[in-house]
Amino acid sequence: MSPKPRKPPIDKAAIRERLERARAEHLLVWICRWIPNSDSIRGFVVGHGKKWVLVATHIGGAQPDGWTLLRIRDIQAVQLHVASEHLEEKALKLKGLWPPASPEAEISLGDTASAITDAAAAAGPLLAVFTEFREPDACWIGSVISTDLDVLTIREISATAEWLQKPRTFDLDDITRIDVGDDYAATLHLVSSA
Repeated sequence: MSPKPRKPPIDKAAIRERLERARAEHLLVWICRWIPNSDSIRGFVVGHGKKWVLVATHIGGAQPDGWTLLRIRDIQAVQLHVASEHLEEKALKLKGLWPPASPEAEISLGDTASAITDAAAAAGPLLAVFTEFREPDACWIGSVISTDLDVLTIREISATAEWLQKPRTFDLDDITRIDVGDDYAATLHLVSSA
């Protein structure tokens, strides 16, 4: 494995200001992270805290598809789309889905363990865990068994909706992204429950 890349200098105050403006004004954002080969995230900021930002994501721009939690320290840039009304906003308004919603229960975004536990409770029962520095092209989907100050343990589900017997653990410091409430996870849960 190659050594972890060095983080470029980033103005964290400017990042936080942009995230807050995006949340307050319901602006569409494009969030780029400095993690090599990581996905850029497009959506609407619906919350942010000391360590994490919560972004409402959409399929095709106009169909809600859950939420993505991103570690703030990994964010390199936040591009704000300040057009008077862009396609996504118009479509969501026409569907009665404006402004973009947060999960029904509050998610604490101040520390990783709370963010994971709250996200699973609010939008679960399945979540996708990303450790993009260790494995940039992979994620693991499952239900939370436990979290403590250092480790997340999940019961993993396969791409064929089969529950795996051996729990998977993650060092909380390695987690860079969490997806919850998306259509793919809902489909896996539906099929696994049948």
